Parts: sequence; structure tokens; C-alpha cells
Amino acid sequence: MVADFTFFVGTVGRGLSISRDGGKTFRRPDPLIADTRVYEVTSDPTNSDVVWAGTDTGIFKSDDKGQTFQHMGLDGQWIWRIAVDPVDPDTIFAGIKTLTRDHPGPWIYRSRDGGRSWDATSCNFDPVFPAPREQQLTELNRLTGLAVDPTNHNNIWACVEADGVRRSLDGGDTWTNLNANLPGDQSFGYIDFHDMAVCANPSKAVLAQRNNEILLSTDEGETWEETGAGVGNWTLPFVRCIGTANEGKTVFIGSGDTATGVVGGVRRSKDRCASWEDLDLPNQTNSPVYGIGTHPGAPGVVVAGTRYGEVYVSKDDGDWWVKVKTEFSELRRGIAVVPN
Repeated sequence: MVADFTFFVGTVGRGLSISRDGGKTFRRPDPLIADTRVYEVTSDPTNSDVVWAGTDTGIFKSDDKGQTFQHMGLDGQWIWRIAVDPVDPDTIFAGIKTLTRDHPGPWIYRSRDGGRSWDATSCNFDPVFPAPREQQLTELNRLTGLAVDPTNHNNIWACVEADGVRRSLDGGDTWTNLNANLPGDQSFGYIDFHDMAVCANPSKAVLAQRNNEILLSTDEGETWEETGAGVGNWTLPFVRCIGTANEGKTVFIGSGDTATGVVGGVRRSKDRCASWEDLDLPNQTNSPVYGIGTHPGAPGVVVAGTRYGEVYVSKDDGDWWVKVKTEFSELRRGIAVVPN
């Protein structure tokens, strides 16, 4: 039986799996993408038939809701995050894992022709640690959060593992390091970020997720406030990912006991992060929640995936959940939802 939504599960050991019946069954697309490590899956906000996937062999695009995929370049790059311009869907941003911090490359590539060609942006490694500390963090060089402002598509937001928050106000031409504006000092715990989102309603707010907290800005990143989403307010303080619904009025976060822990959960805010509630999953998860998928064309649907392959589905904005019987290998952010 076909559901009214399709969801995608990207893994680092089993490629990409797709369910069109609410998680009862899954299929894997053509071998071109089925045999890759899939770190990211996202859809075109203006056309739900178009789905993008970021892998360890470049970026892929589907024009038919995942029936087939075409390789769209960035060969050899590990694509960790993808964002599609909501006004001009031919403009796509791809965030990557650079080689090393000793020999860094650009963190973000941009295409202005639907993925046929890509140019490196100036968003690059901007060291904040003294040399000995940098040497300890040579593997923490991933672009972990990427979002286009739905109210002003020239504003692009990015965050980096262990290197803070970046902002572009000109469509990705130039970038500003905003770490000096963040609460706390410049030590590792205060600049270790893993996700970003922009909420349009009731008024615009930018959300940035760092280890134990969600930060919120209403002035384009000039100032930030802590929302109390993590440490001191929950038994699962390690916040890992953000999902939004209802034009940003509802915010979900996935969390766990530690980065590679043994239990996770989902929290929800209906008042733009002013307060949080724990959501009741049907069982204790096997690891932190690393990915959350929603789509405005599938109202009420929320899909959450844990680091070690459990998937949970809600059809009522998180009030009630079902665990999918199929379990997968290790996940990153590769959870996406589109309407059928």
C-alpha cells in the first residue's frame, strides 16, 4: 500500500534505501548510488520530484523521487550537506569534508546551473586554535550544517565541526566568520557545531546547533541566545541535529547521551525554542538520533534516524511514533521526506 509520502535513508554502509509505504518495505535505487556512502539527502523545496544525495563519490540528483539518480560531479569529494535555493532551484550549495586542516580546501561548492558545473566558494578553514590544538583536530574538518534563508535567498548559513558558524549575505560570494559573536569563549566546546536551520515564522530566526545547545539569532547572527535545549535541561544532553515543520513554528532536535552513545531521543518546541518537551519513542533507541526529516508538502510527517540504523516515523508532528522494522547500518544526516 502506497503512503502519502516517501522517505529516504542514506547510510555509510548500505547506500540509499527508499520507502514509499511508510517504512513497511524499502528498495535501493540503481547501483550507481546504492553502493556508495550516503551522508546527506535533501529535496528541492520547489519541486519534490527532485532529490539530491551527497556521497563519498560526489553528488547525485534524481528527477523522479529516487527512481533513478544521475551523478552530477564533485568527483572524489565527500558531500556532507546540500542546500537548494528556494527561489532559484538551479542554485545548489554542497558542503564537503576537506582533506586535512594542514592542506584545507574550500568547504562549500556552488552550482548555478542545476548541478552541471560547480565552483568553489571562499568559505574556507579559518583557524581559531593554537597550532598544537589544530594538530589534534585534523579529522574534524567537515561542513556539518548548511541552510538558505527562505525569506531572503541571498543569505546562506553554514557551520563547521570544531570551527563555528559562517554567514554569506550575497548568495555565497563572500563569507563572514561569526565565532566572535557566539556565547562563550573560542574553546572547542563552544565552536563545535553540527547543524543549522532558518525558521520563517512567526518571525525569522536562525538556529545553530552546537554540542549541548541550540543557539538562536534574530539579527542575522550579530547576537545569539542559548535556548536551554541541552545540558542541564535533559538527561540526553548531546544535541546532534535540527528539523523544522510548519514553516519553522515547530522545531525538532535529535540528541543522545554522547556523540557515539547508546541511547537517544527527540525533543520538540512549538514556541520557537522557548520551551522543549521530550517525545515518547516506542522504545529506547540504540544510539543518538543523528537525522530528522520533514517536508512542508507532507504535513505532520517526521522521520528520525539513529546513528546505528534505527528509524522512527510519526504522522502527527511527533505525538506518536512507530519504529520501522528494517534496521540499517550507520547513519549520518541522510534522512529526507517528500510527498507522493
